Amino acid sequence: MGLVKAQMMREMERGYGSSDQVVCHNCVGDYYLKEYINNNGEQSRCNYCNSNSVCIPLENLMEAIMNGILQEYEYANDSMGYCGKEGGFIGAETFDSYDLIRNEIGMELDFQCSELYDDVSDLMNDDVWCQKDPYGSLRYDEDFYTWEMYAERLKKADELTEMEMEPDDEIRLYTSPDEILMRISEGVKKLELIEEIPSNTALWRARAHNESDVINSAATLGAPREEQAGCNRMNPAKVSTFYGAFDKYTALAEIAGKEEPIRTVGVFYNQVPLKVINLGKIRGLSMPSLFDVDNSDRRILLMFLKRFNREISKPIEEGKEKEYLPTQKLIEYLSDELSDANASKINGAIYTSSRLVEGLCCSLFIGWEQCSDNKDKILWLDDKSLERIVL
Repeated sequence: MGLVKAQMMREMERGYGSSDQVVCHNCVGDYYLKEYINNNGEQSRCNYCNSNSVCIPLENLMEAIMNGILQEYEYANDSMGYCGKEGGFIGAETFDSYDLIRNEIGMELDFQCSELYDDVSDLMNDDVWCQKDPYGSLRYDEDFYTWEMYAERLKKADELTEMEMEPDDEIRLYTSPDEILMRISEGVKKLELIEEIPSNTALWRARAHNESDVINSAATLGAPREEQAGCNRMNPAKVSTFYGAFDKYTALAEIAGKEEPIRTVGVFYNQVPLKVINLGKIRGLSMPSLFDVDNSDRRILLMFLKRFNREISKPIEEGKEKEYLPTQKLIEYLSDELSDANASKINGAIYTSSRLVEGLCCSLFIGWEQCSDNKDKILWLDDKSLERIVL
């Protein structure tokens, strides 16, 4: 075989051609590709920004780009049906190389100049692309769909403990609800979401009430008694649970819309450290790069958990308390699963506010009997912090 033919065969196999262009790390926004250039490049003149910087041949960078693409996309020829009468590939969306680079993963690449997008798409073979498993669901979509189905059945079930997921008639579910719960539990551990609320942390709590009500003690501002405890985001009715926030404005925002004209807000402090699942941390976790193939599992996990976290933090209208059932089931499962055998139990969860974008709330498995005006219980109320607000 001649050298030219061998080169052509190699380019066909790898999915892209040859180029004399060099690109520097400044022209690439994606953190992984930037590191790839820094680790494998050398000082040279960039063909795109004309700076003298650490550069790499564009042909070499293409290897990392293609490895990333093949994590979530594949060749339509390999996985899709084709019908000339129907206009080509059928049953799922397809992209040419230009659309793939510009529109599908353009924001991931985050190139700093338009010419670089053009050169990368021009280097790629004239292929038609589709998402991996085009007739199925993406892994994180499948997981979330299973959770949604499970959640809907929970809302309709009389007994949570006997719930079973039936296979969907139209779409086969590759994961069971138990597997989803286990995957979330494993994700909590992998992402190190189990944290401690240190002793003496200010936990703000607010209550809406009428003019005649006197709210000036732990008994009146703290967790409600069992007979007064309604169904809430992370507890069923008749289970006394302390809900608070980490700042005054979030605490007040969480009771916005209540009909009563008065608000009383105050600060409780915890006497001991509290072990919690910090679901609010998920929002701030950085998504691994598409091109960081060694962290592709973490990327899929975060795609699911970020979407899941938005779902469980959404506002719920009054009178629709059944919407809380899936979150209650989840927290019950995680608390049992993640509590240590040596009595290091989960004391609650931190979650993002449904009212304030940056607000964080907490739900603590601490009942009314552990809320005090003195420092003799787990939570004590600082009476100097009490503020009465008339709307």
